[in-house]
This record gives sequence, structure tokens and C-alpha cells, in this order.
Amino acid sequence: MRFDQIYGHESQIKALRESISLGRVPHAQLFTGPEGVGMLAIAIAFMRAVFCQEPNADKSSCDLKFDRLTHPDLHFIFPVAANTKVKTKPTSDHFLQDWRLFVENNRFGTLFDWYQQLEIENKQGQIGVLDSEEITKKLSLTAYEGGWKGVVVWHGLTIALDVWQKRDGITCKFNRCGRALANHPTRDASPRAINKVRICINFLKI
Repeated sequence: MRFDQIYGHESQIKALRESISLGRVPHAQLFTGPEGVGMLAIAIAFMRAVFCQEPNADKSSCDLKFDRLTHPDLHFIFPVAANTKVKTKPTSDHFLQDWRLFVENNRFGTLFDWYQQLEIENKQGQIGVLDSEEITKKLSLTAYEGGWKGVVVWHGLTIALDVWQKRDGITCKFNRCGRALANHPTRDASPRAINKVRICINFLKI
């Protein structure tokens, strides 16, 4: 996904492009809005622009990796639950192939669409402690390609309460973004709050 493939959101995209051109890429950023309006597409396009416009980046190779969502320094966290394939201790890494297909085929997909793909429509997916611990490890390592590392947290409202209580992993790595995500359903259970998508992205420059 590229900025020029996204329709609408002109003012937001302009601001994001300016932050890159001015060298003011925020360490953490929150994208929020109703489901189905392209927040995930914007977040990935922003990551792509940051990664692939680096002076030392091989742009064609970088673009190809973003097309396939296989860039080694780009990570995703999203709500999951056990299903017939992963019966215990599910994490985002277990479902990466499913996630890539989901984003490729339905860039404006909703949380329920995602649950349908995983065949967990009758369960409540969440981002749990294992994901928090895993992303902490990944972000502590040197970038494979020697530049940026980044993580996209899709539907941050599904972060489990025990992750917030630990006060490490995702919540600390995301600093200001994590505080914005702290508007948890247990604190605001209105339909308007729950039906919004909150996507947090975090950048590190190595």
C-alpha cells in the first residue's frame, strides 16, 4: 500500500509526508477512526514511506517487501484467539500468513472480517502477554537492514488487561501512543468507542 493508492484522507497524508520530508518522524503515532475507512492502509503506507525513502535503502527491494508485508524490520501485532490450527497460546506470529492474505485481499477489513478468516467468530480475540513479550524482544534487536524498525498494533483496544498491568512490553514501548490506547473498553464501553479502530505504530532508528 502506498499513499497514492489511498483515496481520501488528503490532509492526514499531507501531514505524514511533511513529517518525513522534514525529518520529524514521530517515535509513536496513533491512527484512529471508524472501521472500514482505511486506517490500516494509511499506517502501512506511512511505514513504507519512512522505510523505503531512506538514503541507503534499496527502494525496489523495499517496495517489494512491503507489497508482500515481509520486510524483516516491519512487525505486526493484532488480536488472535485459539482455533483449529493453533489450539493453545496463540500469538500474532502464528497467524502471519493469514494476516498477509487478509490485508492483501481486504485492506478495509473489519475486526469481524478478521475473526471470520481465523474462524473464531464466536470468540473474543485479544493481544496478550505473549505478544507483548515477543515484540519487546524483537524491538531490542538490531535492525536486519540497518535502518528503521517498526511495529503496527492493529485494534489496540483488544490489548489484554494483564498486559497493561505488567506495564512493560507493548505499553512501555509505545509511550505516548500507549497512553492514548489506554482508553480501554473497560473504561469506555460505549458502542461508539468499541466500533472505532485504533492502530498504534512505533518507530525505532538503529
